[in-house]
Amino acid sequence: MLDTLLWEELEPIASEWDCVWNDTEKLKWAEQAWRFIVEADLAGFSSPLERARVVIRFLALAGMFSDFYEIAFSDGFKPDYLAMGKEVELTLFRLGQIVGSEPGLGEYDDDDLNSLLHTLAAHARTEVYPALVSGFGHVPSLFISLWKTNLSACASGDCDEHELDDCIVNCNLTPEKQQAYLWLTEGCEPWG
Repeated sequence: MLDTLLWEELEPIASEWDCVWNDTEKLKWAEQAWRFIVEADLAGFSSPLERARVVIRFLALAGMFSDFYEIAFSDGFKPDYLAMGKEVELTLFRLGQIVGSEPGLGEYDDDDLNSLLHTLAAHARTEVYPALVSGFGHVPSLFISLWKTNLSACASGDCDEHELDDCIVNCNLTPEKQQAYLWLTEGCEPWG
């Protein structure tokens, strides 16, 4: 029988990550995104090793959100995966098991756990991204949902919800906005 890592367990941790989801709109987005990950059967686990893989997906989600903010608003950060991993109870033993079972992870510094977690989270994006695109409906809706988490970027005056969505994808097409959209269409690879 599978257990599921639900948002209710992650929310207290996520709400303390001020550098990622530092306001209500961002936390709402993370909750909705995690619901899509659950619906895609990416949050279920039947062993501590599988739970660790689910937690890595959560780190991947945080990294994707952060990268979007860096590209779109020059307001991102480099997640401290080591500190985040400790908060979500990733152990060295479980990380070793994951590394041992996934030979194609790419390069990481054997002596740097943050580098390893970054590599694992980057690898997990290949699972998380399709779940988000499917959950939000398509890439434009994913883009709109992310953009709306920045209330100052959405301050457009008298637009209703439909007009706002249209304006987000068709108005004020700055190079940063276009780059953020392109990054989404290309699968949300780690930025920078």
